[in-house]
Amino acid sequence: MSSSKKLSLLSAIFINLNVMIGTGIFINTYDLSTCTGAAGFLLYPMVGLCMLPLIAITGKLLGYFPTGGLYAFGNSYHPFLGFLSCWSYFFGKLASCALMLSVGATMLQNIIPGAACLSITTICLLLLTFFTFLNLQNMKVGLAVQTFFLTSKSIPILLAIIAGILLFDVSHISSDQFLWANLPMNIPLVLYCLAGFETACALGRTIENPTVNGPKAVYYSFGIIMALYGLFQGCIYMTSHQALTSITSYQGIFPAIIIQLFHNPALTGKMIFLINFAIGSSALGGAYGILFSNVWNLFTLAEHHHIVGSSFLTRLNQHNTPWIAVLSESFICAMFLLCNQTSQLSLRSTAALGIVIAYSVSAFAYYQLLKKNSASEQEFIIARAAFITCMLFVASCTFNFFKTGLMPLILFVMILLAGTCMFLYKKAQQKA
Repeated sequence: MSSSKKLSLLSAIFINLNVMIGTGIFINTYDLSTCTGAAGFLLYPMVGLCMLPLIAITGKLLGYFPTGGLYAFGNSYHPFLGFLSCWSYFFGKLASCALMLSVGATMLQNIIPGAACLSITTICLLLLTFFTFLNLQNMKVGLAVQTFFLTSKSIPILLAIIAGILLFDVSHISSDQFLWANLPMNIPLVLYCLAGFETACALGRTIENPTVNGPKAVYYSFGIIMALYGLFQGCIYMTSHQALTSITSYQGIFPAIIIQLFHNPALTGKMIFLINFAIGSSALGGAYGILFSNVWNLFTLAEHHHIVGSSFLTRLNQHNTPWIAVLSESFICAMFLLCNQTSQLSLRSTAALGIVIAYSVSAFAYYQLLKKNSASEQEFIIARAAFITCMLFVASCTFNFFKTGLMPLILFVMILLAGTCMFLYKKAQQKA
């Protein structure tokens, strides 16, 4: 790819922001407000600060492997770690995709006449079928569509911040509304929202001067997101906390805010429609984006002959799309939808766990890389801090399943074990 066609640093940051700003922050508005109260907005910067060592080593790894991605990070120490990182991340992202399909389906059910007669799961499966067809045609989402999705995500965020400024009043918020004890159990929900900074890993080969600009894209986009999310959640709680007793889900948060801003019933109805459409369309765009890009993680594993059926999964159709891998990815996503019955909390927890395991592998591999290169003590301290943080996040995600239900955790553990068995089987085959 010529340098004139490569992404600038600003473009890489833009894409990273588009991926990171997802539906998680909208869904979290209700859960964080009811579980953590006024303290919820602090979770984003607190967890973000804990993730800084991980951000730092990801930037360093991008310098070592500007075009390798998560698989190359783990593989730098051992092929199994490369496999585990990519395998866990692949399934974690599909859980996230299932969640986004659920949010998008809810929006369609609310705005399309007659759609209410269909269940959320049915609409999700119909959307998944449509997206699979598009993926088989290798239809990329162009810049104009990407801009539309980013604009859609921005509308609810800007509305919440503007409402926070116009309706600013903390006189009704007392110290007993800061539910500090509930902060730890909500860490996985925040982790799910802050994940995505690693997108620059996959963009390495398309960024100008990737050794320098790849890490910068990670650092800058994550800093912006950490501040923006905290401000957003703070404004949400301040403007809606008095209505929480009559709200049962995140879908009631924005109507409660809009009613305070606009006293005209007709205008209020239109604004609620706009917000629902914006959240729903951004969710559908995110789901399609995951399906389009995540299939290449499965392709990478098949390309390295780590999984059963590798020769089939790497087959390309006339559109240069790994069509069997696309169908396999969609089938797995459908299983997530059917097994979880669109339980959004369990899907968020599963997605967070799958992604954090991949982060943990990267942190461990980086530490081993430092040992080979005789790095400074400061670099070792950062690497240890990143790995310890990842282990704490894994423990937090695992513990969270005791609150939401153990079945999704059991299913995910079985997925990891099945993958491990495949890896060992393929390794034994290659040695034979």
